[in-house]
Amino acid sequence: MLAINNNFVTNGGYNFVDYEWYKNGEKISNEKGYIQEPKGLDKSAIYTVTLTTQQGDKLRTCPAEISDDTPAKAAVYPNPVQRGQTLRVETGIVKDEKHYDNTVIQFFDTMGNIFAKQILQSAVSEIIAPDVAGTYILQITENDETQTFKIVVE
Repeated sequence: MLAINNNFVTNGGYNFVDYEWYKNGEKISNEKGYIQEPKGLDKSAIYTVTLTTQQGDKLRTCPAEISDDTPAKAAVYPNPVQRGQTLRVETGIVKDEKHYDNTVIQFFDTMGNIFAKQILQSAVSEIIAPDVAGTYILQITENDETQTFKIVVE
């Protein structure tokens, strides 16, 4: 999944109103906020996004390439999840419990607003889903390694 931060407080002051997603220079979607292809993002493709601001300016992102050098370690379930239900987050990180303070879970809405943030205390944690139905992004970050999940709240 590729996502755009549309929270003007945390993205340099921009408010995007239109998204044009490109794969190898060919337009593939106008999906707002994020893109996820049905069979996964193409690891041989180059992705870009042209964003239109509220003022009408067009900005283009730097090219993004998908890499799977590190196999996915984490699991988040259930997904979809009911409003207010507990989500279980298994990071797959194996280390002494005293060293989890560099691992953070962040839960964003598709506008880039942080719904929840917590520092992990173990390899398995729980986080409460939002009370509002919709699509959210859950991000697990350890040092400079990030895993992202699309979460559907019903």
